[in-house]
Amino acid sequence: MEVDPLAVALEVGAALERLGVRFHLGGSLASSIHGFPRGTLDADIVADLEPGQGAQLAVLIGAAFFADPEAMERAIRDRRCFNVIHLQTMFKVDVFVPEASGFSRESFSRSRIEHVGVAKHPVRVASPEDTILHKLLWYQAGGEASSR
Repeated sequence: MEVDPLAVALEVGAALERLGVRFHLGGSLASSIHGFPRGTLDADIVADLEPGQGAQLAVLIGAAFFADPEAMERAIRDRRCFNVIHLQTMFKVDVFVPEASGFSRESFSRSRIEHVGVAKHPVRVASPEDTILHKLLWYQAGGEASSR
């Protein structure tokens, strides 16, 4: 089955919106939205989740996704990343919980609304500059090696 990464990410985004959680798209989706199309193996979302909201998010995304509420809550508590998997397409969405202060948290102030997809759905997207900086940070954290 063909995957529409944006549509899958927007499903998770809609659940985050219902929870009142601020979030933005990042990674390859953000890069593509800003005009530098890239293939992607997953979607990246930065979401300002609080303890207790992982279980609520798992309920909201429902049977369409595999989600481990306990792992989600641990990641939220530790301000780390967790993922959910869209079962129909097996497409993974990585949800990054920003640290209490610093670059990831500040990136929310620079993110902006873009109108994306066929329906021109409004969604908050990381700025082009922050998208590049995050990619460089991941490259550095990976020992400055990348197959991409």
